[in-house]
Amino acid sequence: MHHKSDILLNWEIETIEYYFANGLKYYTDLMKKDFPNDEGKFIGEKDYVIGSFQYFRRSVFYELNAMIEQWLLNASSNDGEFFDNKNLRRTRAKSVQIIKEKYKIELNDISEFENVEVIRKTVNSLKHRGGFDMTDFSKGIPEFKSVKDDISHLETLKNSAIKFIRELIAVILIPR
Repeated sequence: MHHKSDILLNWEIETIEYYFANGLKYYTDLMKKDFPNDEGKFIGEKDYVIGSFQYFRRSVFYELNAMIEQWLLNASSNDGEFFDNKNLRRTRAKSVQIIKEKYKIELNDISEFENVEVIRKTVNSLKHRGGFDMTDFSKGIPEFKSVKDDISHLETLKNSAIKFIRELIAVILIPR
């Protein structure tokens, strides 16, 4: 991995921090607005705001997961080979395996790994099950649980993702 990777990472972090802070402010300010009485309408303006705020929060999950996968791909690529098509098609699992073999590190030993896994599982739930995790099939009617996407949880996961990537880079760049 290139020794100046922090330049690119800092740019990505600043961008996602900006998006998060400004998106949050936008929706917080919007929710303070007096909405017209939409009586008789199937869906009103406030419902659209609430729905789009959900899309915003979930987009942060997608971006965090993409950033993590990008850095796993970077870490598992040989210098100068990152843009080779074979590397761009590599799965996350293959990148993790290469990192383990190449650097002799276990990703679950890097701090915040548990939250990185929460991000991965949440994004998979959003992509494949519309944001639902089936939690209990033993009941007559399966119990469904929606992904946790409240702002405080999302902010914790954002900070965890950043810390994980920084530590991954540090572990790789600093020989053991």
